[in-house]
Amino acid sequence: MNSRLQRLEFFTLYDLYLKKNEEFRRAVQQRRDSSELDTLRANLQDIFEKMAEKRGTAGNPNLRRPS
Repeated sequence: MNSRLQRLEFFTLYDLYLKKNEEFRRAVQQRRDSSELDTLRANLQDIFEKMAEKRGTAGNPNLRRPS
């Protein structure tokens, strides 16, 4: 795949990650239901893993977030 396209996809995912992280932070501050927090946390993890794949670090366990 074109490296320029890969960078674009990565930064698009990164922007989404930042937005979802802010949503999660607000949910924590508002003390929302734990099941909703778990869903938001899982969404963040999915985005992070996709970002890692785009950066080529998905196979390196030292660079992945703990579950």
